Amino acid sequence: MNAPSSKKSSSERRKRNAVIAIFALVGSTLLLFADVAPRRILHIADYEHNFEHNVVAWLRPVTDNDTPVYWHIPKSGGTSMKLYYSCMGLATASEVGVDGHDKDETIEVLENWHGIKNINVDTTTKEGLIRAGKLGLAESGLADVVFTSYPSEAVDIFNPINKGAFFSLFRHPNERTVSLFYFIQIASWQGKTYTPHLKNMKLEDWLRKDRVKCNQGNAMTRLLIGKYKKACVITEEEFQMAKDVLRRKFTIGLMSKMEESVERFDRRFGWYDNEKRQQCFYSHIKVGDNKNPHKEVKEGSEAWKLLTEMNSVDIRLYEYAVKLFELQKDQNRIRGITQQA
Repeated sequence: MNAPSSKKSSSERRKRNAVIAIFALVGSTLLLFADVAPRRILHIADYEHNFEHNVVAWLRPVTDNDTPVYWHIPKSGGTSMKLYYSCMGLATASEVGVDGHDKDETIEVLENWHGIKNINVDTTTKEGLIRAGKLGLAESGLADVVFTSYPSEAVDIFNPINKGAFFSLFRHPNERTVSLFYFIQIASWQGKTYTPHLKNMKLEDWLRKDRVKCNQGNAMTRLLIGKYKKACVITEEEFQMAKDVLRRKFTIGLMSKMEESVERFDRRFGWYDNEKRQQCFYSHIKVGDNKNPHKEVKEGSEAWKLLTEMNSVDIRLYEYAVKLFELQKDQNRIRGITQQA
């Protein structure tokens, strides 16, 4: 005779937990939003790259019409991510598939004898993104994931029906800049960015160069808002716009928590149950790719002070991304509780 009462009690507890979880979600969200300037819907809508209308809000489930877009911030794990998703058999759009196919007039998936699938466009350059848009990459639905370092241009290849769903790994800007300094000394395969003479230069001397301050300083924020070379100053309004785009449009990952981040990505985009995931995860996420061991820069050192001055805006944006990472974790957890109620 006690069974019905027990079931009712259990159901009531689940409902009560769901209500508590919802209030917790609202509270944590309001605390975070207090740190954000009021939403400028018109300002974002006027933003020439159409983030407002062409990109999925991170809270919204991804549909078959949407295409995942990985923002490859240089020296922040992007190479590992490319190899990881290619290993899983996903059709990727980057720079790989365009070799010998830059004159193709239709979008196609090219599969090599290893089973690696690439789209015949180059989404890693601004010119390549324009071509991808003209060929109808978004409408084709052929790409499982698009890789680009130019999110503000990438949004233009999407539309309100065929949207992009953005995600990325974020790394502390000072660590990223140091990694870049040592990487371009050895990257002979990188063409113009290969700078072997830096082997004879101290990091501090490189950081003091005005050209480096403008071209490399606050690079993450400038890429996000489409403000490139010779744009040494980022206004507060531009910074607030960058925060707003991250908050509403990006699924956030952290390089310092890469395994947890990639699992979050895979669950969001429906890749978690891929039969090759476990093997590929070990090879490209746990072990990693494109690593270049180098001396670390200690916090408080002269080099660190120069880096902090050069990356002052990027550091603020990174710290905000860390907050978003934790908020998204809480919201994903609460969403699971409410679904069980």
